[in-house]
Amino acid sequence: MENLLKTLLIIIFFSSNSLFSQDTKAPSVKVKSGILEYKIEMNGYAVISAISLDDGSIDDTSPQDKLKFYFGGDTSVKELRFTCNDLNFNECKQELIIEERLWVQDEAGNVDYNNAVLKVVENPNIC
Repeated sequence: MENLLKTLLIIIFFSSNSLFSQDTKAPSVKVKSGILEYKIEMNGYAVISAISLDDGSIDDTSPQDKLKFYFGGDTSVKELRFTCNDLNFNECKQELIIEERLWVQDEAGNVDYNNAVLKVVENPNIC
């Protein structure tokens, strides 16, 4: 009986610890490497979703499908949109090269970011 009581106390202790433990570690953010090129589409926009820049970001407690991906440190900015007007004239070719931060947030609200280099180029049929 005494061993059973000790076992129950140990189970209760470990159960309560896991119930009250908090995730304080930020996700590990991995972005696709190199210069990622996007073309202005027929609709006049190049649309870049935050999740499309992800290259296997992980978290120690949140599953990958529960991570939030966004731009500018603002959870509501899930994509970037560019038009021909956003492009800079560069050696007779219209393009825009920017470094953008991909932010990732886990279920506990921990955040981190990593930088990706984006290149938006003209579509001769549109721009």
